[in-house]
Amino acid sequence: MGVKIVYGSHYGTTERYAQELSRRVGIPAVDYRKMGEISSQDTVIYLGGLYAGGLVGLKKSLPKLKTAANLIVVTVGLADPEEEKNVQHIRTSVTKQLGEELTAKTTFIHLRGGIDYGKLNMLHRTMMRMLYSQIKKKPVDQLSEEDQELIATYGKKVDFTDLSSVEKIQALLK
Repeated sequence: MGVKIVYGSHYGTTERYAQELSRRVGIPAVDYRKMGEISSQDTVIYLGGLYAGGLVGLKKSLPKLKTAANLIVVTVGLADPEEEKNVQHIRTSVTKQLGEELTAKTTFIHLRGGIDYGKLNMLHRTMMRMLYSQIKKKPVDQLSEEDQELIATYGKKVDFTDLSSVEKIQALLK
């Protein structure tokens, strides 16, 4: 049984996690567009950046991922994975992409990424502006910690990346 590390990244945070995992386990990490074939004996670790609830490259990768014996999906996003409501929201969104059958054989890990507003493309900048505008309209007493954090960091560069957290993925390979 082989192990493959595949990632989908827009701005590089997810790729950094994938490369760190690759370095630690000695398995090459490949961009989803260069994934190659997946055997029914393979375990695939798919790391994807979260954007509007979807994982980068997952939709295009699904036909190949369905053949894997085991799938480990690692999400990388701004939402704090220590908050259970964030995890539930992420899982609901990713399950829509994977479908029930593939979700049933998937192990999930959620990691925290970052954002650099200066590097966002027009679509992502617009999405973040809309989210910021919605949150700013809420009464102050109804703002969650995440809402307050987004307001405080809007337009800036923030990085919550913790490369040591790839240990969670490594533990699944033992």
